[in-house]
Amino acid sequence: MNLDRLRPFLVIAAISPLFLTISCKNKVSLTKSGYIINENNIELFKPEENHKDYIKLAKSTPLIATLLANGNRKFCSGVLVKPEENDPDKSPRVLSNFHCFAKTDKKKVILDQFLNEACINTSVYFDFNASDPDRAHKTSCLEGTLKGDFVSDLAVIKLSNPLPKDYPPLEFWDDDQIPEGKTATIIHYPDIKENFVKINNSKLELPAAAITETDCNIIGDFPKDEWSLDPVLAFSVKHNCDLIHGSSGSALIDRESKKILGINWGGIEITSKNQYSKNNAATKTTYIKAFLNGELESIKEQTRQEAYGADLVVRKNAKSKKVQRLLGQEVPESCGVISTNGGSKVAYLLYLLIFIPTLAVIARSAILMRR
Repeated sequence: MNLDRLRPFLVIAAISPLFLTISCKNKVSLTKSGYIINENNIELFKPEENHKDYIKLAKSTPLIATLLANGNRKFCSGVLVKPEENDPDKSPRVLSNFHCFAKTDKKKVILDQFLNEACINTSVYFDFNASDPDRAHKTSCLEGTLKGDFVSDLAVIKLSNPLPKDYPPLEFWDDDQIPEGKTATIIHYPDIKENFVKINNSKLELPAAAITETDCNIIGDFPKDEWSLDPVLAFSVKHNCDLIHGSSGSALIDRESKKILGINWGGIEITSKNQYSKNNAATKTTYIKAFLNGELESIKEQTRQEAYGADLVVRKNAKSKKVQRLLGQEVPESCGVISTNGGSKVAYLLYLLIFIPTLAVIARSAILMRR
């Protein structure tokens, strides 16, 4: 066999690795969830035993439970903040995450729409702990008061009834920057089956309060070169405090001042050729205060410009993949940002389908030439 007849196959074999390198040069794997960073440091909250110093704080950090049409309940955490300045009724408000009240599609992708049951069927339980569940103070969402922002993953509700005076709203951290290494605490309601307890001798079981205080520290802001991976990163601070499903909406609280450092929305795991990181994250107070004051849109536009630059229009059009990557979601994109479920490794499959048969043809031809 003439060597000229092998030349096309040799060219394909030579350039296919180059094609793979170019097409997937910046391959990144990104997944989002709440993570146990090292050892599991989530403890059952025991106000009369190990956690006496947090009894007052626990009264400001409620459980949020929304009864769905199918009879299930969607659980999240929240934090009590001050009423609106211009609210004549001075209705108490609870901060949480947008995705705690959001619809999902058939693939469990979170949509930018509220559930039909959101607020209408939402109950709020203060001071609900396993030591004495019957002393919990139950109230509900005041109908028509639910507001949210999809990108920053924030939501706020007003409560239908006033709270006792010993349920204080928490203050916000004042500075835009949070010192790295600052110690924090989270009181939340994670979905841990053994922590579910009945309330008021009823059949209803709810997740009791838990606390994360061990190995709970601020790591710092997300670098700007990561903002384009997910818009919420521009608004967030990294930390290593353990979170899981049900912790969403809880407050990241400064252990010293007892002020809110952020609202936890979960965590993010980033894997690339030269990088691996896994951190939990919270929306920073700068953006929370802007959200509550109706001033977030201008800040979002500014951060979009910083994250995407001249690519802004293209990125906006890609909102369905760039913005909908909320807690627990994996949105695959070939080569650019991929999930860890293997569904976006198309380039490697194509490479194998081209390269291996080509090698087989070359090997067979070489054998025939020797005969």
